[in-house]
Amino acid sequence: LMLLKTNSFDPSCVSLDTINKFSFKKGEVLSRPEPSLRVDGKNLRASYKIKVRFSSLLNYSLFPFDDHIVRIILENKYLSTNDVIYHIEDKDLFFSNMIKILGWKYYGHNVVWGYEKNIKTKNDATFGAYPEIVFSIKFKRFGFNSIFTLILPLIFMFFICIFGFSLLGRIGALSFVISTMLSCIGSLFLYRIVIDKITPKTGQLVFVDFLYIFVLVCIFLQFILTVCFHKQIDTPFFIKIRIFVVSIFQMSLIFLLYYLLFAR
Repeated sequence: LMLLKTNSFDPSCVSLDTINKFSFKKGEVLSRPEPSLRVDGKNLRASYKIKVRFSSLLNYSLFPFDDHIVRIILENKYLSTNDVIYHIEDKDLFFSNMIKILGWKYYGHNVVWGYEKNIKTKNDATFGAYPEIVFSIKFKRFGFNSIFTLILPLIFMFFICIFGFSLLGRIGALSFVISTMLSCIGSLFLYRIVIDKITPKTGQLVFVDFLYIFVLVCIFLQFILTVCFHKQIDTPFFIKIRIFVVSIFQMSLIFLLYYLLFAR
């Protein structure tokens, strides 16, 4: 529900019917009563109380650390920059108590109004620039269920294999390390089912997918190195490899988390 207003306009230059032709991108006007008019000298000002239902695409690229900004756009392509401009205050935008998105919490909104350029075609009756309002509604994820379910098991398997790989060279450690890595690799393949079940279907890789691939590749490489050099685990050469691999994998994990969460 919103209270929409116009600036002062000359009714002899632009008709009220034209002003009423506003619409919403990906939205449906449920209620549009007749506007309230106020005389401003020789001009008029119009106010509308509108009820709107809309849909919007969500960006899940950081799932399960994703916050969302839902945008709805009001426009009127039958008005020019010289005719009228719509405007609305933040306090004039209201939301139904029925708006509940599982896992997210509404925490604010803001409104920006101005003009949008339009590319005219030969038979297009619309103008080169028209008034537009962009409403931004903010939601943030709350709760740690997805993080505990998706992220912590991957981090745990990563570090348990790193720990096992660093134990190579000790008496009796080889069989323990190989069995641990095989268990983690098998668990990761099964865990993919859990990830696919919880992760939103977006058609693209999200944060948890990148982390899963990284952990799987790291554990698999450690397993290959352990099997290939199992007869040389006590040599200075393999000790250097082990230290290098453990350091590189830990640094790579930190870099990956930083890049995915902050640098993208």
